[in-house]
Amino acid sequence: MGIKYGTFCNFLLSFFEFFWKFVRDAKAMATHPADVREYSNCYLFIVDMPSLKYEDIKVQVEEDSVLIISGERKMEEKKKVTKYLKMERRMENFMRKFRLPENINTDAISALYKDGVLTVTVNKLPPPEPKTIKVIKVIG
Repeated sequence: MGIKYGTFCNFLLSFFEFFWKFVRDAKAMATHPADVREYSNCYLFIVDMPSLKYEDIKVQVEEDSVLIISGERKMEEKKKVTKYLKMERRMENFMRKFRLPENINTDAISALYKDGVLTVTVNKLPPPEPKTIKVIKVIG
């Protein structure tokens, strides 16, 4: 009976871990919506990030071709004379991950933050040269 109970508990724990990860990801998507556009020479990732400073945003690419955009909204210093009647803009950390296609140039990625919008440009690699077929002459 102990094994079945333990297995069930493990199932519940893994289910709730998955559920809370889904909730966190959904919250990040809702608070920082993104558009991804494909052009002939690049991909554009456009993410709304209002009220952030560019110093608080980090863009990186993991080895397995995952673009990670993360940041932190820091709490303003409380002034002794300030009394908050309502506080909805609180400190938060966030992260968005995007799987990148295989045809990207990781050495040619740039990011621009302007007017509360982050635009990450990921350049594509040039298309591979078409393979030529070498014809061998058969002699007899």
